[in-house]
Amino acid sequence: MSKTYILQKDLPDAEIGTILTQEKEGGLYMYRGRFDESEESWYIPEMVENNSKWFKEKEQPKEWEIVLYYHYQTGGVSITPSLHKNDPVNIYSVKNIIGQKFSVGDETNHGVIKSFEIMDSDMYAVYEQESFSIKNLEIRYTQQQLEEAERKAWISARGKIFGNIGYEKQYYYDSFQQYKKENK
Repeated sequence: MSKTYILQKDLPDAEIGTILTQEKEGGLYMYRGRFDESEESWYIPEMVENNSKWFKEKEQPKEWEIVLYYHYQTGGVSITPSLHKNDPVNIYSVKNIIGQKFSVGDETNHGVIKSFEIMDSDMYAVYEQESFSIKNLEIRYTQQQLEEAERKAWISARGKIFGNIGYEKQYYYDSFQQYKKENK
């Protein structure tokens, strides 16, 4: 993965806080000129990566975070791992970079999640036979879950549209069931 650095001291053509980006892993670092945005300046990786007084690596956003832990001894879940060495803990729920939450027992595009494990600083969902990075997961919703979401959206929209204003009877439904029946 390519890196990003932040300039820590002024240069003749760049000021503190200037962002240096690496075009590809192992490649040169580039930044735009202070006085002329069309001017580019380049540095070799060794000069940037080995000079902490002048360049500080920018933190990359976390690809995932642990949301809940499962505690075997108590049978409960919590937001913190156990401090007792006799209480083995497993990761129960994780969230990816875009906020999707996955938990043990969820059905995804690869099957039902049995557990989670961290390998090479990436989070993996473990299934019966194999593991997949959570970057490649999609939750599979049941028809009941989809209908419940549709019902909640309908109720919310009905309240917003017909709250305190008049309405035309042809667009009004007394219930979600009536709406579903008339819009098949």
